[in-house]
Amino acid sequence: MNMEASSSRFQRLGTDVDHFSSRSCHGFGNPILAALGVLIVLLCGSTTASAQDGEGRVVAVLDVTGKKASSIQGEFRSIFDNTQHILYSESELGDAGRRVGVTQERFWEDIELMKKVANAEPVDAIVAADLQLSKKRYTLNVYVFDARTGATVGDFAIELGKKVRLSSSAKDQLRKDIDWLLQQTGGPPPPIIQSIRVTITSIPVGATVMRNNEVLGKTPLSIDIDSLDSKEIWKLTYNDTPAGEVIVDLSRDGQYEVVLAEEAVEKDEPGFVSDIPSGSGRPLLEVDVGVTLTKRSTNVEVLASDGYQMENSISYNSALFPVYALDLTFFPMQLLSNSDILSGIGLTVSAGYGSLLSRIPLHENAPALAEASTCSIIGNLLAECPSTQTQFDVGGTFLWMFNTDADGRRDPNGMLLGFDVAYSWLVFGIDDNPTYVGHGYQSLRFGADWSMPLGLPELRLDANFSFLMPLSFGEARMIELWGTSASGWGLGGSLDVSYELWKGLFASVGYSPTYYTTSYGGVGCLPRSGDTCKDTEKSVATDFYHQLNIDVGYRFK
Repeated sequence: MNMEASSSRFQRLGTDVDHFSSRSCHGFGNPILAALGVLIVLLCGSTTASAQDGEGRVVAVLDVTGKKASSIQGEFRSIFDNTQHILYSESELGDAGRRVGVTQERFWEDIELMKKVANAEPVDAIVAADLQLSKKRYTLNVYVFDARTGATVGDFAIELGKKVRLSSSAKDQLRKDIDWLLQQTGGPPPPIIQSIRVTITSIPVGATVMRNNEVLGKTPLSIDIDSLDSKEIWKLTYNDTPAGEVIVDLSRDGQYEVVLAEEAVEKDEPGFVSDIPSGSGRPLLEVDVGVTLTKRSTNVEVLASDGYQMENSISYNSALFPVYALDLTFFPMQLLSNSDILSGIGLTVSAGYGSLLSRIPLHENAPALAEASTCSIIGNLLAECPSTQTQFDVGGTFLWMFNTDADGRRDPNGMLLGFDVAYSWLVFGIDDNPTYVGHGYQSLRFGADWSMPLGLPELRLDANFSFLMPLSFGEARMIELWGTSASGWGLGGSLDVSYELWKGLFASVGYSPTYYTTSYGGVGCLPRSGDTCKDTEKSVATDFYHQLNIDVGYRFK
């Protein structure tokens, strides 16, 4: 039953009373009875007014429970016929609950849910009845509850005897007793509380807003609160120092701007003119050091001028060796600008150095080791040579913050998308030997980055994909000079997981593959079995680096 139906039933009750008045008190056409008619009209008008002044209630009548309850269901509901009460059936009460978002079955058994529905619809009272059998005699127990408070107004019992039926006298008694209890329920519906929106800004932004010592947030702040016909003083602090207050009219929406006290603003860190936030995803400065466990696989194919593949083409795989690395990332514009875009511009620097002993195969017709070489022969046609890897990167990056925080500002702890460009320098050198002395790369690296939290604020995932465009190549040599002019390209990437251990201190682990391919123009001559010299046409070298990164670092926020 909805409230439109309830209103129409009230209207029908009023109409029935009017019809009763017309039939009983009007139509006195006989002049002799005029005086008596006036008296009767006055008496009828009084009776009518009395009937209309009786207060009805909105009553939810639940289904009778107990054994053989269905046989008395209709008789019990008929008690409320020809009364001024508006009735909800049990199913209609369930519909009323769903209209206000309460979907729980038999929600009226939960006082708080019943109060929520009763105050929203509204419903004044609930009438419940339970049929009990004891010693072959039936008793009907009746309960009346105040729907808006959940309180029990009263209860009583009617003895029915051996048959499940309501006599006329029982109905009259039930009607009288229930009606008296229903008059104790009801009352004015709860007031409708309107909400207002209060917006507070400050100069500078970032002040903490407090209402009755409760922190509401930082400026700029917009908050919805219940309206009141009063005013309050809300206080603002900045750098934990009282910075101002504002009188808020709680009866209507309002926008307020506060210029913060100078003594509070002056306590800010000198030189910091920006309020752009920093976080674990985009700190002000990040420094990390660690070890990168590296393995390098190189394959070189040397072709003679007649297309013949030279016998001294090599395939080289290094042992697993450590590269000790240092990485710096700095976003200086966070100190200088309030722009979300400019504050995302940063600088990156990284460097690494590692050493190992490489085992290099020697060809039968290769020259002997030079006297100055630090390599040593360790087996048949096998040399062990000191080797080093040196790498250096410097460039710029840009990170855009996708998410916003509770104050509506960009969240540096959320998801970020970045782009970077850097100059990359890498040289893998092997001490002088007649087979292979390594080579290096100078490249322009273009990268795309993605960073996001992994369920916990302290846990993050960082991913990178890079394209490397070589700018120049070092001289390459195998027995003799076998290439100077060259072209090539490379691909790289990384996947790292970091966890913040304590106030900016973090540890991370990740994997970084890098692939280079280089084509060298042939220069010089290479001997092979049976020949004293064979001109080279070209050489193709491929490098594949596998790196496991283990780092610790600190993020300055």
